[in-house]
Amino acid sequence: MKRELRKRVQGLRKATPLDACLERSTRIVELLSTLDVVRRAKTAALFWPIEARHEVDLRALDAALRARGVRVAYPAVVRGETEDERTGLSKSAGSASTNRRSTPSRSPRSRATFASSTS
Repeated sequence: MKRELRKRVQGLRKATPLDACLERSTRIVELLSTLDVVRRAKTAALFWPIEARHEVDLRALDAALRARGVRVAYPAVVRGETEDERTGLSKSAGSASTNRRSTPSRSPRSRATFASSTS
């Protein structure tokens, strides 16, 4: 059931025109920016949009948070010396507006891991 629902929603999202995706993302960022928990945040974890999948683009929220001095983190896979993979969050050093990439594996490159756990 969950798998079928996820596949259906992904299909609907992918069929959405790009201009509608941009409008949706803008509305979502505007709404999130009004929430007390976001306004008080010192650190925020976001996700990098996969534009080919028409995912919500939170880069404008990233820029607004950074302008306030909020630490912004993105999901990351970190390879250890023994090729172990750990998942966690990575602090992005660059501005979202200057790091225009469309896949998670190509999200902001200059990162310092500050939270991770063994997967």
